[in-house]
Amino acid sequence: MVCAERSDILRKLANNFDEAQIAMGLGDGGRVIEVFVSPSGSFTVLLSFPTGHSCIAATGEGWRSTETRASRETP
Repeated sequence: MVCAERSDILRKLANNFDEAQIAMGLGDGGRVIEVFVSPSGSFTVLLSFPTGHSCIAATGEGWRSTETRASRETP
C-alpha cells in the first residue's frame, strides 16, 4: 500500500486524477474509509488514520454508484 500524509494524497487525487470524495465511513480502530471518484469513473479507496496518515487500499476504473437501502427509506 502507498501511504503518506492525508493532505498530500488528497491533493494528488484532485490534481492528477480529478477525484473527489463521494463516501466515507468509520472503520475499526478509528480508521476512516473513504471513496474518491472522478467524472471519468476512476476511483480510489483510502484508509485514513487518526495520526493524519492515509494509505491507498484500492484503485480502479469504471466506478458506478448504486442506490443504498437508506436512501430508499422514507422518514
